[in-house]
Amino acid sequence: MPAHSQKTPSPGGKVAVVTGAASGIGFAVAEHCAEIGMAVALADVEASALSAAADRLGAADHRIVPLAVDVRSQASMERFAATVEEQLGAVDVLCSCAGVAGALGMSWELPLAMWTWVLDTNLMGTVHAIRSFVPAMVERDRGAVINVSSIGGLLPLPASAPYSVSKFGIVALTEALAEELRMRGSKVSASVACLGEVRTRIADDIRNWPEDLGEVPTASDDSTLGELAREISAAIDAGRDPREVAKEIVSQAVEGRFWIHTHLEEQRAAIVERTQAITS
Repeated sequence: MPAHSQKTPSPGGKVAVVTGAASGIGFAVAEHCAEIGMAVALADVEASALSAAADRLGAADHRIVPLAVDVRSQASMERFAATVEEQLGAVDVLCSCAGVAGALGMSWELPLAMWTWVLDTNLMGTVHAIRSFVPAMVERDRGAVINVSSIGGLLPLPASAPYSVSKFGIVALTEALAEELRMRGSKVSASVACLGEVRTRIADDIRNWPEDLGEVPTASDDSTLGELAREISAAIDAGRDPREVAKEIVSQAVEGRFWIHTHLEEQRAAIVERTQAITS
């Protein structure tokens, strides 16, 4: 996909990189970064949605570089990083938003391909972003890394084991990253955003099922899972506006806050209960 800009200093000299930027939280973060004067590099695997997102932001005269990227691939992410460096320069904010929920199912019954897709997209996609962008940020000794997790990264979600495992992994990865940056005396910050329900298309993520994993797994006919799916969809539809959530994520990360919660009051009791159970 052609870039919408050439390398010239962005307002304030700030550059943001956002994965999963074609829709949902990713687009909202990209749009917010652009609105506050940053040049933004957008990565997404869904080419048509990425083109629409680029047109929307470009029409508002925002400086953007869109590129089709499969976050599951380290090589794809590295090519993206090289393009960003060439066309926009040094990165100040790296936000890994790319993620999928996958199908509902018992952990022992879900096809291995479903586990692979969710873990490679959510967890390894974040790893690939860190490996591709953080070295230069550490060398320049500035910037903020934002990894998007979920309440599912703090509280295991039944019938969503791959998703919870990936999001728990993102929390642990970001905690380790933050400590490693402190060990190096780096001024680069790391933040993890533990999101609750936000109005996105994540329930329709199967549209991006990768061809290399074969046919899309057949949906379960378990009536209990069907009811759970409807409850989840209803909760997402009633969730928070992604634009509001994006502002909170970016502002708190830039301030250097590690834990970013979007629904803490609703989730606090369950988080405390789990912590007490671990330490009892």
